[in-house]
Amino acid sequence: MRRFKVYIIAFVISSSFVKAQDIHFSQYYFSPLSMNPAQTGNFSGDCRISTNYRSQWREIQKAYRTFSLGGDANFYPMNQQTSAGLYFLNDRSGGNLVVNKIFLSGALHKKIAGFNLNVGVQPGVVMKNIDFYAHSFPNQLNWNKGQFDNTLPNYESNVDQRTTYFDLNAGALASLRIRKIETGIGFALFHITKPKETFVANNNRLPVRKLFHLDLKYHHTDKFIINFYSML
Repeated sequence: MRRFKVYIIAFVISSSFVKAQDIHFSQYYFSPLSMNPAQTGNFSGDCRISTNYRSQWREIQKAYRTFSLGGDANFYPMNQQTSAGLYFLNDRSGGNLVVNKIFLSGALHKKIAGFNLNVGVQPGVVMKNIDFYAHSFPNQLNWNKGQFDNTLPNYESNVDQRTTYFDLNAGALASLRIRKIETGIGFALFHITKPKETFVANNNRLPVRKLFHLDLKYHHTDKFIINFYSML
């Protein structure tokens, strides 16, 4: 019982510091455009396509499914490397809460004193919707049948089924290669505009999310590279 009380106290204290997190992938380095806008065009080549699929808790019917698709390309106007890309994400939680994100990405790349410097920006639109007909509300209890009937009015007049808002991300990345070893450090800011995200009539706004990431690459050959990643 004493241990149980300690767990409860620790949970209550920690809950005051907990904030919801964005949709993410475990192998985040395979989703470069959602990792850091400065990663747009940060590769050797002319164009790139990346995709991810995540399915969690498949034992639960319609649990969590996330799909992303991104593409970016490099251009060289006046011998200056610039990059542009497009990123799409679809997420379904419980089969009823659906999130769609569409972002444009742009980045500039410059080499100064041996360092590769990258700066990127990412404006986009986020659309969220929830299906009321897949849920039952207290006012939908059919007293004659003793069952809930979601075809009855739910009288939730202050709740919207859809919300759409503009979002803005930005980031920077610096890397240095010495012989076969390449190190890099990146920093990104998400929800810079602190968009209003809510289904109800309140002023709930997303806080700015900060992200640091480090990487280490060993270039064994031009085609065989060993990567180590860390995200904070």
